[in-house]
Amino acid sequence: MSSASMETGHTHQGRNFVLWVGLACILIAGIALSWNLTALAALFIVCAFAHAAVYYRASAALTLFVICLLITFTIENIGSLTGFPFGRYISRSMPGCRMSGSFR
Repeated sequence: MSSASMETGHTHQGRNFVLWVGLACILIAGIALSWNLTALAALFIVCAFAHAAVYYRASAALTLFVICLLITFTIENIGSLTGFPFGRYISRSMPGCRMSGSFR
């Protein structure tokens, strides 16, 4: 066995180990953040963007991110204005700080 193929084998094993540790960290973070859906969504968006940037080009990943962002905001705004496709909803209270300084 040549030294080049041995180096490639060690590099491949090291890369697999790093990928499995990274996956374990992401899953642990996902479980830890399961109470906070916004943070959980942000974690998985960052992971998807990093995956696309590594396996494709950063410009392709950014293009995919912008396209997904445009589609989701468009559908959300159409749904808020017309009730299609998710149905109408009404928020009875305004979130945030009140004049009294208390939160709701």
